[in-house]
Amino acid sequence: MIAKHSLSLLLAAAAFIPSAKAELPSLEDKIWLGYFAGHSCRDCLLGVSTKCDISFQLEPEKGKGSNGAGILPHSSTSIIVGIEEDMPNGKPSIRTIRPESLETKNDPTSKLEKTVITGKVTGDATFELTIERDRSGFILSNRLIDPGKLTKNPIRPVVSLRIPTIYRHDKDGEPSKAQLKEREKDSLDVKWTDGKRKKLDLSDSMDAGTEAVNGPGVSIAQVEAGGIIRGRKLTVGALEGVSILKIDNPASQPLNSGLRFTAIPAPAKPGAKPGDTARLVISVR
Repeated sequence: MIAKHSLSLLLAAAAFIPSAKAELPSLEDKIWLGYFAGHSCRDCLLGVSTKCDISFQLEPEKGKGSNGAGILPHSSTSIIVGIEEDMPNGKPSIRTIRPESLETKNDPTSKLEKTVITGKVTGDATFELTIERDRSGFILSNRLIDPGKLTKNPIRPVVSLRIPTIYRHDKDGEPSKAQLKEREKDSLDVKWTDGKRKKLDLSDSMDAGTEAVNGPGVSIAQVEAGGIIRGRKLTVGALEGVSILKIDNPASQPLNSGLRFTAIPAPAKPGAKPGDTARLVISVR
């Protein structure tokens, strides 16, 4: 069962969101106030605010020997849902959600099993977001319904999991010998859509957005940090044939300085229409 203090840390973020009208109703429970839906389980917690800001937190294992040095023991990652537009300068730009446009037929819940939210991003493109509980995590599907005014440049739905600096809580900026020993196994294991695999050390400095890491497209990525998820891994995946993953990070920085996993529609087959759904699967195994 997730610890109350971890839940409080995740939900406290709602207090810092600027006040504005939001169409999604809020839960009335004090610790969920400002959130429309969420679910906590042994290994992770997901919360969806009334503005569709989505937070995801891994719960540290509290077994003997845990030193609190691993993945995000005191803070949450963020999940960004939006529409990505290819700009004339060659750089993609994320069109973010307009909170006042959000609608749902579902009731607020702290025991999320499945919820569907529709809304618009800047530029008036309409999306449909489906969030479902999976056996060991969550599935988030973002479907493009209508491009609105975004007709000049290529666009696509995206769901992006952003992990900040993994070891942000090292005391005095220097890890202990025990922490360093545990981190020797910490890794990013990537499986490409063609079945090939690549394993990277989280301490390696590189540009993760290159073809050397992403290949023809990523189907599954696993982050292992034994100091905090002892015996388990954070797995991020995309549904085969529907979506692929793109990985990137702050260029030329160690992988443990931050990672982003973005689900986009899988490339269209010759003669077929481009995909309209980005599906991200997050689990702890």
